[in-house]
This record gives sequence, structure tokens and C-alpha cells, in this order.
Amino acid sequence: MACGRSSRPEQLTLIVNTGDDLLWWGLYVSPDIDSITYLLAGLLSRERGWGVKGDTFFCLQQMGQLGQPSWFHAGDRDLAVHILRSKLFGRGQNAFGGHGRESVTNSR
Repeated sequence: MACGRSSRPEQLTLIVNTGDDLLWWGLYVSPDIDSITYLLAGLLSRERGWGVKGDTFFCLQQMGQLGQPSWFHAGDRDLAVHILRSKLFGRGQNAFGGHGRESVTNSR
């Protein structure tokens, strides 16, 4: 992952892998886009290299106890992003709340 700085955030262009995107527990998950988002927001867990720093995994543990697959280690705060993204996509909106397909993240 490479990261550069721009004096103007609106000039930032990112090229991010979407080949690992998946449906997980009925939620649309885009792990690499999320990792870049968390990195830029200062929220990326540096220990794991993915997910939200300080995140908990209560939902993952409970889903495992209910017999659901638990190999994808999404944390509780990370799951909130997946829930919102799935809700927006279900409404025909993109990940930014607008309509249309301005980026690859809007197609499934």
C-alpha cells in the first residue's frame, strides 16, 4: 500500500483492489477500500494491518457460537461500516450516499 499527501484532499485519487470484496452474513464487504479509509482517517489498526484500531469482536464471537462462519475477522465497528454500505447499496445509493455509479465500489 502506498500513501501520498496532497495539499488538497479533493485532488486525492486512489486505486484500490476490489477483487477481495465479498458478501459476508448478507453484508457487502470491501476490505481493501475499508483499510484505506481507516488509514486515511487515522483509525487503522497498525497491529493487525487491517480493521479499526481498538475494535472489539463480540458480534464475530456470537455469530460463531450460533454456527455461522467466523473466518473473516470483522470487528464490531468495522461491521457498522458494512451494515451502512449494504443499506445504501440496497437503496440504489453509492457508498457516499449519492445516486449513480461514480466508482467501482458502487457495483456488485
